[in-house]
Amino acid sequence: LLFHPPHASNVLTYYSRPEAQVIRNNVSPAKQTTMLRAAVSRRSLPRHRVGLASRRGMTFAKGILGRHKVVSLEDAAGIVQDGDVITSSGFVSQGCPEALFEALGERFLATKSPKNLTLFFGGGPGDYDCRGLNHLAKEHPEDGSLMIRKAIGGHFGQVPMVAKHVLDNRIQGYSIPMGAISRMARASASNSPGHITHIGMGTYVDPKTGNGGKLNDLTTEDLVERITVGGDELLFFKAVPVDVAFIRGTTADSSGNVTMEHESVLSDARLLATAAKASGGVVVAQVKRLAETGSLNARDVHVPGALVDCVVVVPPSDHATQHGMSYFTTYDPSWSHEVRVPLEDIPSLPVSERSVIARRAAMELSPGDSVNLGIGMPDGVASVANEEKVLDRIFLSTECGIHGGMGAAGHDFGPAANADAVVEMNHMFDYYNGGGLDICFLGAAQISKSGDVNVSRLSDDRLTGPGGFMDITQATNKVVYMGAFTAGGVGGEGGGGKLS
Repeated sequence: LLFHPPHASNVLTYYSRPEAQVIRNNVSPAKQTTMLRAAVSRRSLPRHRVGLASRRGMTFAKGILGRHKVVSLEDAAGIVQDGDVITSSGFVSQGCPEALFEALGERFLATKSPKNLTLFFGGGPGDYDCRGLNHLAKEHPEDGSLMIRKAIGGHFGQVPMVAKHVLDNRIQGYSIPMGAISRMARASASNSPGHITHIGMGTYVDPKTGNGGKLNDLTTEDLVERITVGGDELLFFKAVPVDVAFIRGTTADSSGNVTMEHESVLSDARLLATAAKASGGVVVAQVKRLAETGSLNARDVHVPGALVDCVVVVPPSDHATQHGMSYFTTYDPSWSHEVRVPLEDIPSLPVSERSVIARRAAMELSPGDSVNLGIGMPDGVASVANEEKVLDRIFLSTECGIHGGMGAAGHDFGPAANADAVVEMNHMFDYYNGGGLDICFLGAAQISKSGDVNVSRLSDDRLTGPGGFMDITQATNKVVYMGAFTAGGVGGEGGGGKLS
C-alpha cells in the first residue's frame, strides 16, 4: 500500500538522500513507516525536497500528519535547513511572526545552523532595529559566520541589519519592486516560470538601463531579464521557489486552519503558503490562540489547513513582545475593524513643515479620487483630509491591502482605523498596476532636473529599496511628490498657526 506506483519514485528518491541515513539510524521502524507515509502523501516536484519528511526535528513526526499540527516553538525552528529559501508574511512593522524568527536566530547561535539561507521578502517585516528578519542577520561569535547568504527584498528600511550585510558586500542582495516580489511568489505558487510586466522598465531593475536590481559586487545571478512578448519589450522577474514560509494569524485549530481576526493586515500569508507548498516546502503558522478542530467558521478561515504543516501557539504572557499587532502598537481594535473610532478625536498635525506640505498636497485631491499614500511625509495627507472633513469623499489606500479609513502613520504605516475593506497585498498591486489609482502621494530622497527620482538608496550606508514606489508611480496618471528639498528639513518652527 505504501509503494503505490504513482508515488514510488518520490519515496525511492527520498531514501537516496543523505538525510535518509539519519532517519534510518535514529528513528524506530514504526516511525520510519510514518515518515514514509508522509513522503508518499506529498507529490513534490522533482527539483524540490519532499516537504516535512526530509526535515530536521523528526521528534514531532506524528504531529505533522493528519489533523494534529500543533508543535513546539523549538521543533518549528528545527525545520529550517542549511541553504533554505525562507519567506515571511508581515508588512513594515505589522504582523511579523516574531517568535519563530527569534527562535531561529537563537538556534543559529547555539548550533551554527541553519546557515546559507536566502531571504525572500516584500515589505520587511522588522522593527527598524534588531527584530523581525533582523534575527536572521546574526553573526556567530565564534567564527563570524552568517545565517544568510542572499537577500531578495522589496523594502530594507525595517531590516537594517540585513541591509548592512548587503552594503558591506558580505551577502548577495537584490532590490526588487514590492509588487514584483508578490508576483514572483505567485509564479512559484502556480509553478510558473516568473512574472512579466512593464513595471520597472527604465529604472535600475531594468537590465538595459540598470543592473537588474543587483546591490553589490557579490551578486551576479540574473533575477530580472528584458524579454520581447508580442513585439513589446517587457521585464521578466524569475520565480523564487520557497522552502519554508513563516506566516502569522490570530487563531488556528489543530488541523492548521488559520483566521486573522486580530491582525492589522493580511499581507500575503495565503499566497506565500501556497508558494511553499507548490515548491515542496513547509508552512509554519504562528498564532496566539488555539480553537477546537471544526469550530472555526469556514468564511473566517484565511489560510486553510491544507496549506499549513505546523502551528505554533504563542502563550498569552508573550503576546505583547512576540505577537503584538505591530512592533510599536500591541493592539488597536480599530485596525482589526472590531470597533469604529470617532475620527474627530484623532489629533490633527501640529503646525510644522510637514503639515504645511501635507496641506498643499491635499489641495490636489478631487471628490471620488482613488488615492495611494506612501510612507513618511505623504501619510500627513490623510490627517489633513480628516481635519477638513473630506475623508469620506475619497478612497484612500495603502499597498499592503487597506481600502479606506484613516491610515496609521510613522513606523506603524500600513493599517487604517475604520477601513472599508482589507485585501491581500498581491491583489492590491493588481489594482494599482491595472490603473486603478487616480492620484498618489509619495516621498522622494532625490529628484533630478530631468525628473528622475531616487527613493531606494538614501546614502552610501543606508539602503531602503523601492517598496511599492515603482508599481504605484508607473501606473498612476497623477503623481505628487512630497518633501522639504533638503535632507535635514527646512528648520521651520510652528506657532500661532504659522510656520516661521
